[in-house]
Amino acid sequence: MKDQNIDDFSDPASWLAVASGQAELRITSEPTSRGRALRLDFDFKGGGGFVVARKEFSMAMPEAYAFSFRVHGAAPRNKLEFKMADPSGTNVWRWQQDAFDFRRGSRELFLKSSQIEFAWGPAGGGTLRKLGAVEFVISAGPGGKGTVWLEDFRFVNRTIRKVPIVTASGSAKGSDPQSVLGKNAKSGWRNAPRDPKPWLQLDFRQAREYGGLIVDWAPLPAKRAFAVRASDDGKKWRTLHRSRGVEGPRSFVGLPHGESRFIRITFDGSAAIRHLAVQPSDFSRSPVDFFHAVAGQSPVGWHPRW
Repeated sequence: MKDQNIDDFSDPASWLAVASGQAELRITSEPTSRGRALRLDFDFKGGGGFVVARKEFSMAMPEAYAFSFRVHGAAPRNKLEFKMADPSGTNVWRWQQDAFDFRRGSRELFLKSSQIEFAWGPAGGGTLRKLGAVEFVISAGPGGKGTVWLEDFRFVNRTIRKVPIVTASGSAKGSDPQSVLGKNAKSGWRNAPRDPKPWLQLDFRQAREYGGLIVDWAPLPAKRAFAVRASDDGKKWRTLHRSRGVEGPRSFVGLPHGESRFIRITFDGSAAIRHLAVQPSDFSRSPVDFFHAVAGQSPVGWHPRW
């Protein structure tokens, strides 16, 4: 994972202060033991609304990522939001927490891409492909006034490009578990004869975010019963999905907010997979992308990734 500091908060003038109604926001920079902090002094003047610290950034976004920062304050428990906008400014993604306890002491927030959801805009959903600006927002709950400090603002590229290691409980003659990731649809994997509990497993070699699977089945068996399980150590497993009586050549399996090192598909009865594709974290929450996938199309910027 590539970790980089994207703003040291030494230039408060690079951040735009925005406030609604009678609310006020003052942005300054202050030295700390870790470097510098962005100091937000706000006052809702007895009313509601919001205050925003906004800065423009131009950055191509990878498949999986995280933003992290430290936050503490002397402020009422208002809503804290972290927002991202594309270059047009019309499509917005956000993370938010109501009644945020600013007084609990300095703590790091590590916001993964799977936790940052599409909020609004003409795109209708999907993943942010290019960043145009970020915003730190305090929205009035009780309102009031206070001070919030932000430190150590970092960006982490969490995309994994290593090809997963594919293993199975056993394989029929001429089939290979690893071939399910290949482009040759005539290859694939079939369980070994007389295997009472067949399974196929992906080892990403480190923790990976994902949003779902697309499974292309061989014609036989015509019906399948299977479960998808995940593990961080290959020993303790949790069930993410279960299907029974599945028919047809392709299955779309949504695994919202998924993250693990291992994924294992277990079967009740025989199994044969021609191709398996792991989808990015937005797969199960983007109605536009999912519609195109079901229709057999591939929308712009949306492809199976390893």
